[in-house]
Amino acid sequence: MKLGFALLCVLAFQQLGCGGTISPPTDDASSPATDSATKAPSQTETVSTSDAAAVDGSTRPQACNVVADVGSHVAWNNVASVPPTPSGGTIVDGTYVLVDLTTYTGPGGKQGPTGETVRSTVQIAGNVSQVVSELNGSTNRNTMTFTTNSTSIAHTETCPGKNTHLSAFTASESTIKVFVRGPSASETIVETYARN
Repeated sequence: MKLGFALLCVLAFQQLGCGGTISPPTDDASSPATDSATKAPSQTETVSTSDAAAVDGSTRPQACNVVADVGSHVAWNNVASVPPTPSGGTIVDGTYVLVDLTTYTGPGGKQGPTGETVRSTVQIAGNVSQVVSELNGSTNRNTMTFTTNSTSIAHTETCPGKNTHLSAFTASESTIKVFVRGPSASETIVETYARN
């Protein structure tokens, strides 16, 4: 299982594993949309996938960066309410650590801890993000480029894969929140990072 900053490697995608796809919700939750014009900024989709290979041509995964994971473990929680509304903003260069991980399950949805803890550190310079994350003892590294437009963010892995993700965000001088569609159409995962 891969884990990382949604800006780099989207949590909902990682829950499915490499090569997974999350279809955006539609008015009818039983039939996923496939037209990119129907995607709202708060939704996430994996567009393409490729496997990384080591420099010597073997299939070992390659290390994508050497970022130190300076964050603390954060408990992943469910909250039975609607998520906050993304507002966009300017993403400021720096090192960020995960400080909150919440799945908004909607009114009447699941409530309380998921039983999982996550640790993640992200370095942002220009439009390049490098991440190291740990979920349940498994450490993963990713590097991505990103672009923003209003409240939407598009990020493309450059290592280890070539996945492209779309999601929503809110940024200030000291924090970044990334909004990712959860495993079901009624869930939104919000990752909150604070500049270190």
